[in-house]
Amino acid sequence: MNIRVTHVGNKKVLYEATLPSPGAAAKPLRDQGMAGLTCTALQFAGAELLYVRWNTSGELSLQVHAAPGVYLCLNLEGKALLAEKPRKWKEEMIPQQCLLMSRGAEALALTAKGLRQSICIIRFSPEAFLKLSEDASESLTMFRKLVKRKKAGSFSAAPQFISLSMHNALNDMAGCSYTGSLKEMYLKAKATELMALLAASAEKSLPQQSVIKNEYDRERILFARDYLLQHMEHPPSLPQLAIISGINEFKLKRGFKEIFDHTIYGYLSDAKLELAKGALDQRNKTVGEIAFELGYSSIQHFSKAFRKKYGLPPTAFK
Repeated sequence: MNIRVTHVGNKKVLYEATLPSPGAAAKPLRDQGMAGLTCTALQFAGAELLYVRWNTSGELSLQVHAAPGVYLCLNLEGKALLAEKPRKWKEEMIPQQCLLMSRGAEALALTAKGLRQSICIIRFSPEAFLKLSEDASESLTMFRKLVKRKKAGSFSAAPQFISLSMHNALNDMAGCSYTGSLKEMYLKAKATELMALLAASAEKSLPQQSVIKNEYDRERILFARDYLLQHMEHPPSLPQLAIISGINEFKLKRGFKEIFDHTIYGYLSDAKLELAKGALDQRNKTVGEIAFELGYSSIQHFSKAFRKKYGLPPTAFK
């Protein structure tokens, strides 16, 4: 996998890496050169992972060229274009979309450009994917047949979207601090978890008509999610959030569940608890300080929610 991030204006290369590379993680071949750009590139157990995020005042461009294989692409923010030049196949990924696909014998090219972007690509060798998915659910069986025959195709014809659980697994991978064989074991487990979450989401999808009728509806729901996370200490009510987001309550509720596989405030609760767990792991704040910063009405309320999600009280993580 060849990776390059450049500044659109002055053409300066800000990041460049090649996977596979010696060692567990790829080193940037050049300095990043700009605040607001984060690139993580590493390899493990027959797989390569790239996680690129930026939020800059100058437009950046990402180019990725990768060998044939099985790809799990998670586009969190911005738009990205996937293409196979020899076959002239291409597909544009929209924000919060995920895609599991086999590219057969053709190499894959990905491009993304803009002021804000967040995307993760995991490439599995066909052998590694088949081994990881040996005990796959029924929804993955047909896709495994494509991979075995080295045929190009996607896991699902319908668009799939990134759930909060997938967000959390992805962040765990990017922030992995283990080394050596333990790191490889951990990343392999998380990659398997991501595929399981994607398959489970597909199996739970109901054959009902989507309430999201156009790109505007989707953008308003994504805006509502971002606004909610930015104001999690004092979140708006559902009617307030609908007004702020410029979309009616019914479409906001149904569309949010359709995209994120969570209710609006269930998503917010899980996001707050993930932040709390991260803060507890850093061990530089008290349980009371964390509860107050995240908008919980009391330490008891926070502890009850934390125990319900993780099976342990927050003091066990200190």
